[in-house]
Amino acid sequence: MKSDTLLPHSIEETPEYQLAWDVYEQTTSQTPYIRRQIIARRSAASLSFKQAGHLFTTRSELTTIEGDGLRVNLFVSGCQFQCVNCFNESSQKFGYGERYSKKHEKVLLDKLSLPFVDGITFVGGEPFQSAAHLIEICRKIKEECPDKSIWSYTGYLVEMLIHLDEEDPKRDLLNYIDVLIDGPFIDEERDEADLKTYRGSSNQRIIDVPATLKEGQPVEYVRRETDDKSY
Repeated sequence: MKSDTLLPHSIEETPEYQLAWDVYEQTTSQTPYIRRQIIARRSAASLSFKQAGHLFTTRSELTTIEGDGLRVNLFVSGCQFQCVNCFNESSQKFGYGERYSKKHEKVLLDKLSLPFVDGITFVGGEPFQSAAHLIEICRKIKEECPDKSIWSYTGYLVEMLIHLDEEDPKRDLLNYIDVLIDGPFIDEERDEADLKTYRGSSNQRIIDVPATLKEGQPVEYVRRETDDKSY
């Protein structure tokens, strides 16, 4: 992540910082102590990150590396996590790409309605900083393609999201997500050995969201046995 000089050191006294530190202590074996502090501070501040005024996207395409089966991915612009060596750094900018419109919606739903497509994955940028807009897309998907699964990547930690007020768009968006890959990309934990993990770095977790909401704590997603099929 980039410099966090604007974040007060007092943030380390918050419960959000302690939660983030505890998570990263368990999931970041290759990350130096100081870097881990910086990452935990950014996570502690993440709940105050702004929400995008409009939804901007750069592209939507079919993929087999960002979730189970063959999926449509929707790239969403705007991200304040600013991970070091982000694979899609240009999409950190709010307003990058094209403003999402009915034209984009039609293309997305046409792809998603194909019988051999398993679902959609939201990719960033940071999808949860466009939560209110993605909720509307999710509702449309549930209406027109109810058998398709919805996955999302996020730099937020699921422990923070599940305890937000129900009226917070980030918390509401969780109600529509089937599987969440949570946590920021951490370059020291880069995970290139197995593309089928769907993760950029090994600290990221693949979360069964409905089970997590039911249990009130993270529940790991169990992949389908048919995921090794080729397309």
